[in-house]
Formats: sequence, C-alpha cells, structure tokens
Amino acid sequence: MDHLKSKKQPVRKTVWVAGDSELADEVAELETSLSREESVANVLPPESSRREAVLQTIKEKQKLLETKKAELESTAIKFVFQSIGRKRYEALLEANPPTDAQIEEQKKVDPKQSLEFNPETFPIALIIESLVEPDVDRDELRHWILNGEEWNTAEFMTLFMAALEANSTRKIINSGKD
Repeated sequence: MDHLKSKKQPVRKTVWVAGDSELADEVAELETSLSREESVANVLPPESSRREAVLQTIKEKQKLLETKKAELESTAIKFVFQSIGRKRYEALLEANPPTDAQIEEQKKVDPKQSLEFNPETFPIALIIESLVEPDVDRDELRHWILNGEEWNTAEFMTLFMAALEANSTRKIINSGKD
C-alpha cells in the first residue's frame, strides 16, 4: 500500500495573474494585430511588394511581441493551488455554511438550486487553504485579495475557480487496459 500512496500526488492547478493589466492589454492587442497581418500576408501573391512590406511588419511586430511578453511575464504572479483532500474540503464547507438570508435569497433566484456554502467566506477560505505558491503570509494575502484595490471580481473568481478545480477535478486516465 505504501508504494501506491507514494504514487498518488494531490491535484494541482496553476494560474498566472498579470501584474500589469495595461501591459497585458497591449500584448493582447499586439497578438491580434499580428494575426491580422499574417492573414493579409497569406492572401497576397508571393512576389508582391505589398506582401514583402507586410512580412517586414510581421517581423517587427513579432520582435516587439517577444519583448512585451517577456516584460509581462516578469510582472506576472504565479498562483499554485493544491487539493487539500476530501476531508479537509468537507470541513471547510462545514465551517462556511450559507446564512439563512443567503439561503432565502438563493430560493428567490432559483428555488431548485441549493446553496452549499457561504459565498462571502468560503471562496477566500478555499483560496487560502489550497494555496501552495507563492509562499506568503496567509493573513496578509487574505487582506490584500479582499481589500486591495488591485483585485477585481474576475481576478478573484479566477483564483477561486483554480482552488475549486484543484479540489474537485478528477485526474483519471483511460489507458485502454482493463
């Protein structure tokens, strides 16, 4: 049994968050522009002077894109989440039950759908419990994510979904063997 236990590793999920959102937008715009230029080059005749100019523009944009991507990567923050195990996950759910008011509100929105956890406390608790990288003070991280003006809702939800995936995604392979 020990050799089986040593083989099974917890599920992990990695998410990169842009440290500089303007630079991330710039990279995305550059990628889109480059894609358009490549499409134009593909339809122009091979010996056309216009095609040569477009190909030169593509080379310049590719160099710029490489530079901008390197800048973006240097500002990005890597978050790695790892499954905390079924029992700890269930205990975390129990420690963060929905309030009566939240249950009532959910019934108004969708009476068939039940609320499993407190949406105000469980997401950050799961993020904190599942985070393995970066190795930071958990209280500071909690305060920064919840109260920092740098974090928007989509970024917070991305972290939560990554933590949730690490704890609820199965990693089963189908090898074709029975």
